[in-house]
Amino acid sequence: MRGANRVLANAIKRLADAEQPSNHRKYYRVTSAYEFIIYLEIADGVFSGFRFQKDANDDFIKMREQSVFNYGSGTMQKRFDLTENTSNKEFAISVREVGGTDTVWLPEHNNTGTVFESSEGVRSLIIDGQDVSLTSTTNLLMFDNGHLYQHLFGYYPGINEPLTEIKQTLIFQHDQVKQRFGMRLLKDTHIGSVYAFMLPMRSDFLSHVATNKREIVEADTENLGTDSQLDDLTAFEYYAVSKDTNKRDFYLTAKIENASSELLQLFLQHRDNPSALQKFYPYFHRQEDFNSGVRFFYDGYYKVGYTKNADKVFS
Repeated sequence: MRGANRVLANAIKRLADAEQPSNHRKYYRVTSAYEFIIYLEIADGVFSGFRFQKDANDDFIKMREQSVFNYGSGTMQKRFDLTENTSNKEFAISVREVGGTDTVWLPEHNNTGTVFESSEGVRSLIIDGQDVSLTSTTNLLMFDNGHLYQHLFGYYPGINEPLTEIKQTLIFQHDQVKQRFGMRLLKDTHIGSVYAFMLPMRSDFLSHVATNKREIVEADTENLGTDSQLDDLTAFEYYAVSKDTNKRDFYLTAKIENASSELLQLFLQHRDNPSALQKFYPYFHRQEDFNSGVRFFYDGYYKVGYTKNADKVFS
């Protein structure tokens, strides 16, 4: 069975690759202070867009919405968004000191800043070997190689010494945004929850999520406030697709390639805010105490892809 799954997965990959442009073009644009967009070509004249912006309450530059754009005459025209811009994607970790009471989220949730650069950290956007200013706007510019590197620290509000050290690299590669994420505990720490590679999808895009283990979970905009669990916790690749006539050839993928722990849960949450959000959660830790020095890591990639009838291919 495992061999059959691998053969089918390779066939799907060949199908998708056959419809990709032979030479992926990549563009970037710094749109305002600590805000930029990466555009990756996924079909002839069609680009995925990944917008990044610093959180208003802390220093983490987070992934905002993932979108589809048409390119022509030197400009990008947005067609639609696949994900919500306000909901965390790369990671969400709740922490407190061992023996404390309330946990807080890394990065910021509910307007409480928790992740900061401090004097030892760095936030650096490197394009074709050059450090790009994150405070000066640019035109739309083509590039070959690029990445965002963030070395930050997680704090509990009101405590001067950090609880955690966070290092994240996002690599803009072909049609993917690859994440290499690591966190080291600087104190004995209680971990309330760990999520990584989340997919907060708009209800006007999502019809269902399929995994590489052939499980499917459907979007649900009627029973808000509930969630739908998946059974196979060995699944590591997730495909979100739409049945909308104008969106059904596109899909959103999150793939976890390397993780410091096994999954506890996989579920699609049907939320009533914002606007019937359908958020997919890979869930790794729940209510555990860890000693100082313990490391966590979650590596993989996000991809907005194009293939004809993606809603049927990933079903």
